[in-house]
Amino acid sequence: MHDERTTARDTTKNLKLLAETARLAHGFGVTSGRLQAFLLSLAEELGYTGSFRVTPSSIMYAISEKGREEQLIRYIPLPSPGFQLTRLAWLSKIMNRLEANELTVDETLSEIRKLESLPDTFGPAVVGLAYGGCGAGFAVLLSLGWTNVAIAFLGSLLVYALVRLAERIPMLGARLEFLSAFIVSLLAYLSSLVFPGMDASKITLCSLVVLVPGFGLTVGVSEFAAGLIMSGLERLSAAIMSTFKLFFGAIAGWVVVSVYFVLPEAVPAAPHATPLLWGFATVLVISLAVIFQADLADLPWIVLAGVITYAGMEAGGQLGFWQGSFLGAAALGFAANTYARNSGRPALIIINPVVMMLVPGAATLLGLQAGATAGAASGFSAEWHAFLNIAAILAGLMVAYVATPSKTAL
Repeated sequence: MHDERTTARDTTKNLKLLAETARLAHGFGVTSGRLQAFLLSLAEELGYTGSFRVTPSSIMYAISEKGREEQLIRYIPLPSPGFQLTRLAWLSKIMNRLEANELTVDETLSEIRKLESLPDTFGPAVVGLAYGGCGAGFAVLLSLGWTNVAIAFLGSLLVYALVRLAERIPMLGARLEFLSAFIVSLLAYLSSLVFPGMDASKITLCSLVVLVPGFGLTVGVSEFAAGLIMSGLERLSAAIMSTFKLFFGAIAGWVVVSVYFVLPEAVPAAPHATPLLWGFATVLVISLAVIFQADLADLPWIVLAGVITYAGMEAGGQLGFWQGSFLGAAALGFAANTYARNSGRPALIIINPVVMMLVPGAATLLGLQAGATAGAASGFSAEWHAFLNIAAILAGLMVAYVATPSKTAL
């Protein structure tokens, strides 16, 4: 790292680099704990000491130059983080070059400011198909019939249309989950009248799987466990509110249809062949990678990690309801950390999309639906299973981190 940091101009550049890096990494999907550790390391490389506090809506830090008592305190409000894995990979590469003294601070600032103008890896049409792939893939993994799978695919396309509409009409943003759940629930229950035997509640879930906040629930609990109370509380409360919006929207659709029609009972479909399950698990992983805007160069590794994760889920599922989540998460953590150690890129490039396969939020939403339609006892049992699944996912990821720690800070 360069030693030209003593002048006021250098101090200004260093502080700009810290602020810009923090803002971009947050926006590209780096979780609070990883971002805090990375920013602390970057500050020390730039000649500062201090502390950072990162939440999903803000970054606050207090730093001072080494050997000086004067301290700078800065608060940066931020929009909700998104997921841009290609840009995250480029940001990691740029910061690695800075650390290796291949770039100056000025050059680094210039490079990272170009990242926001990078085109998306996948365009709207491909992302829309990926939404449909997620709904169809999850439906097959839940052993739903082919008519159910087709309706889940259509429902997912409707959800993506609403997501795009919310991007253009900001007032729809806060209503997106409820509105999406209401519309796909209407679609599912009305379709069950035309095609008796369909499982409308699971079709609704599959259509909404991209919006289900399983990632937020898992990360929120993990941040609590790591002592990041403010970030964990904010992330967990947002995930719980999103779950309730989806729940109330789905129940509203069910109520509207059931008022006018007698809904037929769902008929379980025959289990799908094992090769078909593996094929649609791959479709699900590829679709998630597209939605998360992963780099094409990373796509084979994301698919490989997804297959390994699914194998862990299947193997653990033979032992009990939470063992599948534990072994799947452990396999995912091992794959992600091995990838990070060998490539020098963030493990989150693998973890963020693939962890959605474990979807603890889906179990939470199904538990709420069970409580509303089948009684409180059924709902409580399902929610208890969802909590144990979250705990199993965290335990699996922790075991993997201890066994194969990642060398990258992000």
